[in-house]
Amino acid sequence: MNIRQPVKLNTMTSERMCAALIMCLVTVTETVASPYIKWQDHLDLHIGTGGFGFGVGGAPPGATLPFGMVRASPDTCDIVGFADNFQHFGGYSFADSYTEAFTHLHMVGSGVQDYGNVGIMPWAGEVSSETIKDEGHRSKFTHEDETIRAGFYSVFLERPRVQASLTVCGFQVAMHQYQYKNSEKDRLVLVDLSRSLPAGRVVNSQISLLTDTTFQGELLHSGPLTGRNGYGIKIFVAGQFDTGAKDTGAWVDGKLTTNRTTIGKSVGAFFNFGKSTTNVTLLLSLSFVSLEQAWTNIRLQAGNKTFDECTANAGTQWDDILSRVAVELPDVSGSDKVWWNEQATKFYTALYHSFMAPTTFSESEGVYLGFDNQTHTMPGSNHFMSDMSIWDIFRTQVPLLSLLLPSRSYEIGLSLLKMADEGGDVPRWPIATVYSGCMIGTHAGVILLDTVVKNLGIDPKQAYAAMRPAAFEPRKHAGRDGIQDYIQLGYVPSEKYSTSCSRTLAYSFDDWAVSQMAALAGEMDDAAILHNRSQRAFRAMWNKDRMLMCPRASNGTMHCPRDPRYNSWVVSEDEGYTEGDAEQWLWFVPHDIKGLIGLFPSQQQYVDKLTDFFENAKKFKSTTLPNPSYWAGNEPDILAPFQFNHAGRPDLTQKYSREIMEEWYSVAPNGMPGNDDYGALSAWYVWSSLGLYPLTGTTTYILCSPVFPNVTLTLENGNQLRIIAHNAGKENVYVVRGELGGNSIDVVNNAFVDHKDLLKAGILELWMSNEPPKG
Repeated sequence: MNIRQPVKLNTMTSERMCAALIMCLVTVTETVASPYIKWQDHLDLHIGTGGFGFGVGGAPPGATLPFGMVRASPDTCDIVGFADNFQHFGGYSFADSYTEAFTHLHMVGSGVQDYGNVGIMPWAGEVSSETIKDEGHRSKFTHEDETIRAGFYSVFLERPRVQASLTVCGFQVAMHQYQYKNSEKDRLVLVDLSRSLPAGRVVNSQISLLTDTTFQGELLHSGPLTGRNGYGIKIFVAGQFDTGAKDTGAWVDGKLTTNRTTIGKSVGAFFNFGKSTTNVTLLLSLSFVSLEQAWTNIRLQAGNKTFDECTANAGTQWDDILSRVAVELPDVSGSDKVWWNEQATKFYTALYHSFMAPTTFSESEGVYLGFDNQTHTMPGSNHFMSDMSIWDIFRTQVPLLSLLLPSRSYEIGLSLLKMADEGGDVPRWPIATVYSGCMIGTHAGVILLDTVVKNLGIDPKQAYAAMRPAAFEPRKHAGRDGIQDYIQLGYVPSEKYSTSCSRTLAYSFDDWAVSQMAALAGEMDDAAILHNRSQRAFRAMWNKDRMLMCPRASNGTMHCPRDPRYNSWVVSEDEGYTEGDAEQWLWFVPHDIKGLIGLFPSQQQYVDKLTDFFENAKKFKSTTLPNPSYWAGNEPDILAPFQFNHAGRPDLTQKYSREIMEEWYSVAPNGMPGNDDYGALSAWYVWSSLGLYPLTGTTTYILCSPVFPNVTLTLENGNQLRIIAHNAGKENVYVVRGELGGNSIDVVNNAFVDHKDLLKAGILELWMSNEPPKG
C-alpha cells in the first residue's frame, strides 16, 4: 500500500493532526482496491430482448426502478410496422430497427402480451392526420445509438433527429428528455392515450389540455389478462413539460381537433415547441386511483428534481439492491478472462431482471386501488404489490427475495392476503386489480408458506384462513377446477377436465402447502386430511409400467401418451399436461421427491431415467420450439436438475446445472432459454451461480455448483453471508468438500443446507474439482 509517511507530531496543532489522519485514511481508501467487481460494468440489458418463438426472453430494456410500476421503454417494430405478439411480450424486440413509441406499462418477460399504455413520441415537422398514425411517426434507430443503464434508456431517433432519453423519478413517475437536432422544423411531442400493445386495446379514452405545459387524461384498457374481469383497467395520466408550447392540439379517432378536452376510442394530443427550443423535458405520472393521485405522484415522487437527479436517484436505488451481492473474479487474462467476464455479465443481468417485479402497485402516501375497486392505504411503509406471475415466481424469484430482501417477500405475502380479503380469494396470477385466472393451481399458498417458515412476519393463522377455502370448495378465482372430483376420487378425472394430470400434481403440491400451514396454525385435523390427500394424488398419477405420471379417468383407466415427449399443447391438443409433456411433468413432486423416487423400481432406475432426461435434451439445440426433454425455457421442470441430490448423486446435479448455464444462457440478446416470466428464469440462473437452489415452502437449499470463487451477500439486516468456492473455474464443477460455519458438510449423501443454519453460520465454503468425489 502507498501510505503517506508520518509527520513529526510535535510540530502540529490538534487540528492539523486530525487533518493529517483524515488525509491518511483517504489515501489508504483510495489505494486499496476492492477485490469485488462493479456490477455496473457487467450489466447488459439487451440480454433477454431477443430470441424467436418459445425462446423469446420478453424483457423490456427501458427505465424503471426495482419493482417499479412505470417501466418506460420503447415499443418497437420492423420496417413495415410489423410487431408479432409472440416476439413483443415486453414491447421491444432486439430484431427490430424502428421505434413506434415510448410507453409506460410493460409486462416483464411473460408469455402473454398486455399493457403497453400511454405512448409518447418526439416529432419534428408538421402535424397531420398522417403524422398521428403509428406509421406516420415511427422512427428508425440502431442499437449502436442506444445507451442502457439501470434506471436509464437513451436512443437517437433518426427520422425526427432527436436524442430521446428516459428515466424514472419514482414507482409511478417517468421523465422524458428530448434533445432536438433538426434546426429547420418545429419540435413536437405526441401524446397517444389510445396506445397499447397489439394484443390489447384501449376501449375509450379522454385527454384534456390544461395549459401550454400540462395535460391530463384517463383511459380504459383491456388486454388478454387485464380484460379478464370483463371490462379492463382504468389508468389515469398526468403530464407536465418544463417548457411552454407555442401551439397545442388534439386528435380523436384519426381527426385533428382544437377542443381542449377530447373523448373517444382513440385520442391524443400534440405539443408544438417551435423551431428555437432545443431541449424538452416531460414528467409523466400514472395512477390506478384517480387524476388527483396522478398529480400527487408527480409532486411527491418528482418534486423539483432535474432529469439528471432522477437518473442518479434511480441508479442509486438499483445500486442499493444489486451491490448487496458482491462478486470476486480471479486475476486471469486471455480467453479465461473473457469467460469470467461473461459469467459476471450473465449473473448481474439476471440479478437485475430478478428485481424488476412484482409491481409496486401502491402509490404515493401508500394509496392503492384494491381488488374490490375501492381505495385503500397500506399500513406503515409497506407496499402493495401486484403483477405476480405466481405459477412461475414461486419456484425461484420469491425465495431469492426471501433471502436478500425479506421485507419485499413479506409485502408480497401481505398483498396476497389483502387481495383475498378485498377480492374474496387468494389469486393465482394477479395483474393490476384483476384476477387473471392464468395457469393452474393455488401456488400463492406456497409463497405464503415460504414467508412463514422463514419467519418473515406473516401470521400463519391469517394465511391459513385465506388458503383453506380453495382447498375444500369451488372458488371463483382459485386455480382448482375440478376440486370436488379431486376430493372424491383423489385426482382430477381426465374426461372432465383438460390438463388433468398436471392439475392433479399441482393440487397435490398445493395440498401439501396448505397442510403445512394448517399445522403451523394449529389446525391439526385439517393438516392430516390435506397431507393424506397430497400423498394420494401424485401416487394416483403414477403408471409403474411406463414409469410416467399419466392422466386417469373417473373409472380408474389410465391414458399414458404414446410419445411422452410430444408437446401436444403447442398444437392445442390435450394429453393431460400444462405447458409441457409427460417427461417434463414426471418430476413435479417438489414436496416429496423421496416419495417420487420410491415409486421407481429402484433408486438407480430413477437416476438413470433422470439422466436420460438431460442427455436427450442435448439433441435439441434450438429454443424456437419447446425442448421435448428437459426444457430450460419453461417452469414445470426447472427443479429437475437438482433432484439428483435426493438420490445421493449431487455430482449429476452439479454436472447438469452447469451444463444448462453454459448451453442455454449467454450474453447475447437471445441469451435466455425462454420467457423470463417475471424473473423466474433469471432467478434460476442466480441461484445456480451461487451454488444453492431453494425448495420453496421449506427452509431447505439444495447444494449445486457455485461459479464464482467468492460471493458476499449483504443481507437486509446488515449481516453478511459469504459463499466461497475454492478452485472455482469453468471445468471445476464438482463439489468435493464443504463446510458451513467451519462445520463439515456431507456433500455426497446429504448435500443440503438449511436456511436458518446458513444465516447463522454466515459462511459456506465449498471445494471444487473437475472430478466428482469418490464414495
